[in-house]
Amino acid sequence: MSDMEIRLDAEADSFLQDLPYVLLNEGYKSSLEAALDYVDDILEQVRQLPFMPHYQLSPMPKRHYAIYGEDLRYTFFKRKSAPQTTWYIFFQVKENRYLVKHIANNWLEGQFIR
Repeated sequence: MSDMEIRLDAEADSFLQDLPYVLLNEGYKSSLEAALDYVDDILEQVRQLPFMPHYQLSPMPKRHYAIYGEDLRYTFFKRKSAPQTTWYIFFQVKENRYLVKHIANNWLEGQFIR
């Protein structure tokens, strides 16, 4: 069995690099350490991507997310400490290689998934 490879493309990586500062500046987290821990939790979910359920986009969301490429799939998760927020990870998979193209939550883009 070949090794699994999980990578973030530039957009997804940039989003996660900026997220701690957004969380801190907008008052969602009270310290940079808490914000960084939050992002670490998201990255842990990214590492679990091969073992999570994968979903196909329906036609309308497929058109919206076409800017991230073809054959896009997604998965989602909630954190126990923030059950009102659903995080979505959009990715492409080929063999055992996963490329995360976009990360969003229901507050930002939930209307496009439903």
